[in-house]
Amino acid sequence: MSVYKDENTGAWFCIFRYKDFSGKTIQKKKKGFRTKREAKDYEVEFQRKVSGKSDMLFESLVELYLADCKVHHRPNVYRIEEIHIGHIILPYFGKFHVKDITAATVRSWQNDILIPNYKYASIKTYNGHLTGIFNYGMRYCGLTENPVMQAGPLRYPEMNDKTPIRFWTREQFEYFLSFVKKPSLRLAFETLFWTGMRNGELMGLRICDIDLEHKEIHIVQNRVRIAAAGCPEVIQAPKTRSSRRVVGITDKLAEEFKAYLDSLYKPEPTDLIFQTKASSLTILFNRYQKLRNITPHIRLHDLRHSHASMLINLGISPKAVADRLGHSNESMVMKIYGHLYPEKRNEIVDKLNTFA
Repeated sequence: MSVYKDENTGAWFCIFRYKDFSGKTIQKKKKGFRTKREAKDYEVEFQRKVSGKSDMLFESLVELYLADCKVHHRPNVYRIEEIHIGHIILPYFGKFHVKDITAATVRSWQNDILIPNYKYASIKTYNGHLTGIFNYGMRYCGLTENPVMQAGPLRYPEMNDKTPIRFWTREQFEYFLSFVKKPSLRLAFETLFWTGMRNGELMGLRICDIDLEHKEIHIVQNRVRIAAAGCPEVIQAPKTRSSRRVVGITDKLAEEFKAYLDSLYKPEPTDLIFQTKASSLTILFNRYQKLRNITPHIRLHDLRHSHASMLINLGISPKAVADRLGHSNESMVMKIYGHLYPEKRNEIVDKLNTFA
């Protein structure tokens, strides 16, 4: 018998043995159960989980999946996925046995929970999380099929509707900047607009990352906030390998950096240039727009889109735009900004007219 009652407290506990991934036998003890049945159920489910059997509860599969994600994903990415799974996926599937989740079960979740309540981008994200959980189960827990893949692609009338990219022209940005007086804020907004770097990349810039002699910025780290109350911002590697890059800057921006850095009191090379929180920068950006009734209203991230659209209007190739923005290839640029490139239809018609 592996379940016992603590005569001092009246609570139940279980003691049992299991084999870990290496085949080593380990003794497990778990206390604090109200009933004998709860203690026994815990032991049974634990044995299912460590053996990777498909009759384990879905919440046990999620526990294994998230433990793996915590090791292999960046902290902010892991935390966001943990929140999404906990709020959207576990309440529906948690108490199902994995073997009982079919394509029809998944389709019901999509039709009842996702499509009526969430927008296109969120639906893709949550559905992707569920796909990832079952892919993990197939690779490491012996599952033979992924019910999300069997359920087929998601389609409904608004799935192809995308929010148009918002951006400012140089004139619109200069008008906005005319109301910003604080030097550090001006420099932050100018850097985003004239380099197209990501917000986290901006917040991770150190003094030693600015090469004023060659007029370059070396992007080597990222500063982000973990998506949890009270969690501090963390410094981590750039988003992707291609995000680690060198970005050339204009003479004017180089002068702005020199003037600002010269105004600092005994700075250290490794000091962050922008000390404010990333969330505070977003709040201030929105506040300036609201106070001055600036239109069109854009997000802070849209300064990156503004830079990309400016490069495109200057005739810069998709490959060069991708390199500057830190995208892995030009296909991403065409996916996001392809509609901004000049249409070739008139050019084709003009050439055909020469033969008419």
